[in-house]
Amino acid sequence: MSRLLRYMIRAILGAIVAFPTATMTDDQAKALNADDPGLQNQQVGSRLQVLEQRALHIQKVAITSDIHSTAQSVIAEVSGELVDAWAVGNAASGSGTATLRRSTTAMTSAITMAVQDALARTTSVVQAQKAVTQGETLNVITNGANDRGFLYFAILRS
Repeated sequence: MSRLLRYMIRAILGAIVAFPTATMTDDQAKALNADDPGLQNQQVGSRLQVLEQRALHIQKVAITSDIHSTAQSVIAEVSGELVDAWAVGNAASGSGTATLRRSTTAMTSAITMAVQDALARTTSVVQAQKAVTQGETLNVITNGANDRGFLYFAILRS
């Protein structure tokens, strides 16, 4: 398999699945640019590198215990801009919600988790809180003691 094809597959998978560790180096991009005389003008390696760097990264947080009074920590896997969040409830819970936060400051609106297997999105991302740094500790807190499910959030890499 050619080096170009391997990098293209990795970049596409990285963009779709968002592997946080699959990053192309400048040297690898330059090698791809020079790999094929027909592709030199298009700078394929450099373009794939940019695609990979700006990929949407989706992170999943399992809510498996009571986190309505003590938030559950989650480490941001990449740096970028928080652009969306959604949740899926694992059980019916009348007042079930989950909120992504930085310390005690909400980053998103409360996301409904009241209906089992239902998908719900945040209605807002707090603009002053949307910048995320790789390795930063964020947290999730729920409204009720029995709220269970998954919270997902999407970061556009910067």
